[in-house]
Amino acid sequence: MRGVLAHALGCFGILLAVPAWAQTAPPETIICPEPVPPVAGASCPQLRTISVYDGSLAPAAYSTDRSASLSGNSISVLGDVPDLVLVCGAYNFADFEEVGGNEGNAVFIRGISGLSQILLYGGDSRNGNITNNSVSIAYSEILDDAYIFGGNSYYGNVTGNSLDIADSGISGTYFRGGNSYYGNVAGNSLSIADSEISGTHPYFFGGYSEVGDAMSNSVGIADTKISGNNPYIYGGYSSDGNVSNNSVSIADTKISSNHPYFLGGYSDTGDTTNNSLSIANSEISMDAPYFFGGYSHEGDARNNSLSIADSEILGERHRILGGVSGSGNATNNSVKLSGTLKLGIGSLMSGGNKTMAPPILDCEADKDCFTGNTLSLDNYKRSEVTDFGTVGHFESYEFLLSADSQPLRADTVRFTPANGVPAGAVSAVTSITLAPGYAPAVGTRIPLICACTFEGAIANNGQSLSGSGHTFWLSQGANCIYATVDEIGSGDDSETTDCGSSNAETTGNKAETDPPDKPKKSSGCGCRASGNSSVAELGFVLLWALLARLRRRNMA
Repeated sequence: MRGVLAHALGCFGILLAVPAWAQTAPPETIICPEPVPPVAGASCPQLRTISVYDGSLAPAAYSTDRSASLSGNSISVLGDVPDLVLVCGAYNFADFEEVGGNEGNAVFIRGISGLSQILLYGGDSRNGNITNNSVSIAYSEILDDAYIFGGNSYYGNVTGNSLDIADSGISGTYFRGGNSYYGNVAGNSLSIADSEISGTHPYFFGGYSEVGDAMSNSVGIADTKISGNNPYIYGGYSSDGNVSNNSVSIADTKISSNHPYFLGGYSDTGDTTNNSLSIANSEISMDAPYFFGGYSHEGDARNNSLSIADSEILGERHRILGGVSGSGNATNNSVKLSGTLKLGIGSLMSGGNKTMAPPILDCEADKDCFTGNTLSLDNYKRSEVTDFGTVGHFESYEFLLSADSQPLRADTVRFTPANGVPAGAVSAVTSITLAPGYAPAVGTRIPLICACTFEGAIANNGQSLSGSGHTFWLSQGANCIYATVDEIGSGDDSETTDCGSSNAETTGNKAETDPPDKPKKSSGCGCRASGNSSVAELGFVLLWALLARLRRRNMA
């Protein structure tokens, strides 16, 4: 990725390798300051524009002229404007003075079709910092070879800038909330709503830097349709810096694209920490997509998170990874699956991993891709019975259960690190919480994880775990791990769980002596109707309670 987007970094022309089409001044355009928005063809209030190109509010190139302010400017471009090449809210080539500041600068684009081959920046500088500038685009069509950034600087820091797009069509172009080559990018944002994205290799970054750090940048996409090939959507990106606290949020969106990349944060050589990717109420149909909370090629990936809720992710060979490091550690990352999900077959889900492909568990020989990684299932249900391919590199498994929760299913679940680091490390079920209103009776056996193959056993197999006023006995059979209600604390309402509406069983067997059939795609290894009468089920419950009381007496 290094240098992929390093060109076209400024309004200041050839010095920053601006594309050839931008090196000729465009014809006169309708560019007016707010709050007097123009209509197409109308005259505008006189606004001095002194720059190497028409369309910028800034001192002239190679000049210290201060007759045009570097903050508080607002430009509107309304209606179709032919050959629009460059628009900047403010531009500073001459010195290190900040562009934007407390007042910022703003550019508004409305109702333009075929917007292409354009440099469009809320604020731009060669040397100075860029702060609190914005670009807003609506009801427009943006085509290939456009570079649209909320704020841009070559040497300076870029902070608090924004790029907002709504009700528009986008095809194969470059969008960044904040962009810098040598400086840091922090607190910048990119939002897209009610739009369509298509074409090949569209790039969307909340904050992008080649050398500096990327911190607390964000991308938000809502009510949008994404198609085409290889879209890149990153909260924060840096080639040589650290990437932290960036985020990508996708909601109510339909995505059908080949090999897309969704990353909370990415760095080539630095560490990625505390980045997040969240997907909710969306439909995703593609092969080999990449969903990463954080990725570092050479540094560590720590404390990154990935969450998917109430969505459909179809196709095959998905990579659902909390943190990825090509040659470092990937620890304390998390993956959370919530609500009703429809998932593709053969996907890899991992807390920490080394490579993007192929979909296998791996880690650098002497590095840790296991410690502190957590998988959480929050009222998890499948709209269709489909399996993950491989699940692993999670030290902890956490469950929030309701009456209709379903178990995690996979071909293979591994409970030890693939490279043996740390030595002796084993996964464990560390938390079971019951949703409000769900109070399974003593003896209720709830499947948590089912797999064709378990590689290893959980560390607390055959032990008890308390949560929500209940004590659960954990047991691992040939193909499923169960939590059986062993004891209910005082004051809890308890009721027998009906197997018809959930995957819980009421049984008198503590050990899994009669495991269900191996899971197969489109078949279940969760709840099985036993055919016992209610009297027999009550007998099992009473027997389990008696056995639990005797065991506690013996332990005392």
